[in-house]
Amino acid sequence: MELSVGLENMEPFDERYFSDEEFNGLTLAANTIKYWFAECWWKAGGWSYAVPAKVWVHDGFGDGKAVELSENR
Repeated sequence: MELSVGLENMEPFDERYFSDEEFNGLTLAANTIKYWFAECWWKAGGWSYAVPAKVWVHDGFGDGKAVELSENR
């Protein structure tokens, strides 16, 4: 089943972002994908999901902060 989630409209990240340690493009990409996923979850009605849910990026990528996906904690 094909699911249109808007990624085809997302501009690709320049490969130089990932090789420049000072810029830290992996953090940028990880946070962008994390917040994109959260927006998709909420638009699908996930905020009222009965089970507490969070999303964060593993292995130390991104800002290390979780995004609450549901109002139930």
